[in-house]
Amino acid sequence: MIENLKNDCGNLMTSIKLEYWQDVFGKSDAFYVVIGDKNTTKKAEKKHEAAYTFIIENQDIILDNIFLGYFDEYRQNRSLMNMGGAKSTKKYLPQVKTDNDIKRYIIPSCINILDVEADGQSYVVFRFVSQLENLGEFSVLTHKNRIVNFMYTGIAEAEHLALCDIKNRK
Repeated sequence: MIENLKNDCGNLMTSIKLEYWQDVFGKSDAFYVVIGDKNTTKKAEKKHEAAYTFIIENQDIILDNIFLGYFDEYRQNRSLMNMGGAKSTKKYLPQVKTDNDIKRYIIPSCINILDVEADGQSYVVFRFVSQLENLGEFSVLTHKNRIVNFMYTGIAEAEHLALCDIKNRK
């Protein structure tokens, strides 16, 4: 059961304490969690609770997968960008040598547990502020401990990508 649910401007919200994440990022605060869609979700359902519990029980695996995936994503994006030549790219897009270096440049900001589900568990979006890219933030769509997609768009796009993932898995 998800405790301390509150309705904040139509959003069903709570917080989550992730000790592993707090150790990695040196942050002692809990993370905000938004449950479902503000227009349709009035209470937490089993699919939301399953995702919430999964996050707590697998927080280390999830974060390590995000670091590995974002490391690859960033390196690919960095090599594709030409920001006025090699000197400019080096200045504005730091070189990261390992997935462990990523943690110096990103800060977790929010977790969204979506209404879209597969296998009885909601898809989850982990949102981050990034100092690595000019977009300033990115999100990671996951299902259980699997990275589905890295995104630079909003939650509506995440729901669409989750539905596509379900269709493609069949």
